[in-house]
Amino acid sequence: MLYASVFRGSLPGVWRIKPGEAPERIIPGATTGMALLPGGRLARVRHTEPEVEVYDLENGRRLHGVTLPFASAEYHDLRLTPTGHLLAVNPIESAVDILDVRTLRLVGRVKAHKSDAVDPIHINSVVARPQGTLYVAFAAEGDEKEAWRKQEKAGVLRIVQPGGTRDILTGLALPHTLRAGLGWLAFCESGDSAIRVLTAKEMRRTNFGTGFARGLAKDETGWWVGMSTIREQAPIDAALIHAQESGEVDEEIRLPAQREIYDVLVAKE
Repeated sequence: MLYASVFRGSLPGVWRIKPGEAPERIIPGATTGMALLPGGRLARVRHTEPEVEVYDLENGRRLHGVTLPFASAEYHDLRLTPTGHLLAVNPIESAVDILDVRTLRLVGRVKAHKSDAVDPIHINSVVARPQGTLYVAFAAEGDEKEAWRKQEKAGVLRIVQPGGTRDILTGLALPHTLRAGLGWLAFCESGDSAIRVLTAKEMRRTNFGTGFARGLAKDETGWWVGMSTIREQAPIDAALIHAQESGEVDEEIRLPAQREIYDVLVAKE
């Protein structure tokens, strides 16, 4: 079963896609990051409101939520850690905020960039690794307000550790949606309509031709990728595209009249 968050379109919100059934919006409201929680729950970020909320996936009922405790806030990705915290990507502060999964309250913050300017690098994704290591992705280096907007193909994949930071990839076209597993790290290279998969032996790149690739989830046979309208081009229906490990596309599910997907999750039924 798939979940996709839509934050631009006629019916923004969280969509559920069951095999053999039409896509269904189960939670209304423009949504960016999502995280599956134990007990059949889902946490999501409201795109138009500075809120993080938790829902019951069986009936779509809102269980609780919290308004972010600082002005002009806008979280992007959400990631659940093995230690029972939520990581929330905070582009305004160039940081990863640590939230208590039960209360959604802010309990810590890890800076990914030294500047205190507003959104200089546009950090948008994170995954946690052992020993407190974080991998983060952002649009470009910069020290001034929204400096990233002035650069193209300047995205960075960075390791943030207790002892410092280290860049492992640069020159990326708007990286989004980091995912990690045993022996691999993957992400969308949105500006090139592609995904990249890194292992100890190689880096594979699959290009999907057109659209803005954002939202990535792994299943038993390959990858689900969210494909959205490029804002400067004519609108298209957003779609979920499945590619095998070889890169061959074998399925496409369209979300009619929806323009931009942010996140994609795979859940076992």
